[in-house]
Parts: sequence; structure tokens; C-alpha cells
Amino acid sequence: MMSDLVLPGTSVWERDNISTPWGFGDYVVYANKVIEPLFECRNEYDWLKDVAEKLGGRDQVTEGHETMEDC
Repeated sequence: MMSDLVLPGTSVWERDNISTPWGFGDYVVYANKVIEPLFECRNEYDWLKDVAEKLGGRDQVTEGHETMEDC
């Protein structure tokens, strides 16, 4: 109702993730996926590949990597 476009990105609970701590620290944190993506959500890499394909730039975006884990 308040948006022209809703992007189907997953939450931090719906994907494997590597991040840095919110506070101080010289380390990274690995978070396992807790639940499968809800509704029609997909990993950002997957739906961005589809957008890039429609715009004719899939090869430039993916650089030959089909999944995020391949990057």
C-alpha cells in the first residue's frame, strides 16, 4: 500500500551469512540458516541475477558464478 515495488529478499534467519560484530572486534561471525525462506522470498543474489538478465547484464553481474557460495 505504501510501496510501488517490494523486493523479495531473505532475512538473516533465512540464509547463511558472514558478518562483523556490531561492537568492537577483529573477527567475523558465521550464522547458519535457521529456517527456509518464507513466502516467495529468495536470496538477493538469485533475484538480482534475474533482474540483470532482463536488463541484458547477467554475465557482468555473475562473472560466471551461479550461486552466492561460488563467489
